[in-house]
Amino acid sequence: MQNQISNRSGFEVLATGTYIEQTRPWGSGHETFQKSNGVAVEGLYNLFINAGPVQVYPAVGPVLRYASERELYGLSIHYDGQGGITDFKPEMRSRNGLQAGYVLALNLDVKVKQHLTFGLRGSVQSFHDGQRLAAVGLTLKNARW
Repeated sequence: MQNQISNRSGFEVLATGTYIEQTRPWGSGHETFQKSNGVAVEGLYNLFINAGPVQVYPAVGPVLRYASERELYGLSIHYDGQGGITDFKPEMRSRNGLQAGYVLALNLDVKVKQHLTFGLRGSVQSFHDGQRLAAVGLTLKNARW
């Protein structure tokens, strides 16, 4: 049995979605809640490396994301002499908007049938405001689409 390793490059447009929630306790009965919901469109340049039924491909390209976020902007906590919270004032900020940036990804696909692949994908989206979103996911592709 002989395996041939080959490579090629190509472009891909991909839509992704995120939903992140975080509740953080600060003491008995005091907590903050943050969330980020968004959808993104990625335009990726891929370098496909094939070895039999396995395909590995790193990808890089621009990303455009629309997000609705609620985040902690500031926090004031005052304690009494026993360490109990006497005053708790979180300052939350909500924002909706478009974010531009770039994405780096690494994909590993295995051919299940002639036109069907199953894979793993790890990516990091970095935006101009300094925010980064890292994700790991599963992919299912139909090569006839």
